Amino acid sequence: MRETLGLDFNKNLLIDNFITEQFTQIVNKEEDWKYKISIAITRFFIEAPRVVGIIYPSIAANSKGVNFAFKPEYADSAFQIDSAGI
Repeated sequence: MRETLGLDFNKNLLIDNFITEQFTQIVNKEEDWKYKISIAITRFFIEAPRVVGIIYPSIAANSKGVNFAFKPEYADSAFQIDSAGI
């Protein structure tokens, strides 16, 4: 059983590292095709019935912050704007 848990952990770590790399790579304008993998990953999770959103690292904050993406119907029913600023 422990061997199975170790394999699952290593597999999950590989998947996590791959997803992190896809969401944190810097993409030049002429290489925007590189977004296709992160778009596919996002669609896969967002289309799952029990998933209402995803959290992913913010490149603009050098991966020290996060971004949130929610399904519109969830965002509309669960959130209200309290304030906005620039």
